[in-house]
Amino acid sequence: MTSPTPDPPPSTVDNVSAMLARMAADPEKPEGVAGEWHYTPLVEGALMAGVWSASAATWDETDYPVEEVMVMVEGHLRLTDAGGAVHDLRRGDMFHLPRGRAGRWEVVEDMKKIYTILP
Repeated sequence: MTSPTPDPPPSTVDNVSAMLARMAADPEKPEGVAGEWHYTPLVEGALMAGVWSASAATWDETDYPVEEVMVMVEGHLRLTDAGGAVHDLRRGDMFHLPRGRAGRWEVVEDMKKIYTILP
């Protein structure tokens, strides 16, 4: 006799516009970084995903804490790697930041991104 197959977990479905309307202040904003940070999660757990926004500001990361894949929804973000390579990202651009990345973030124009943080 075989065991019944468990039902898969329900899908998580949301609309980006609705998510943007529910955004709250991001508690992970580093001390001393100018501007506003907001987010709203779609999925939280080993894998996390949602929408994040930031207003114009610049800060340095010395050891990016997560492995993250992102898609720009609006605005302009300039990432400068520790080696000096510059990446200008705008609406529709998809990018990956590896855990441990060092470099500068410059939100040139208020931005929003869809993110997925990998386990």
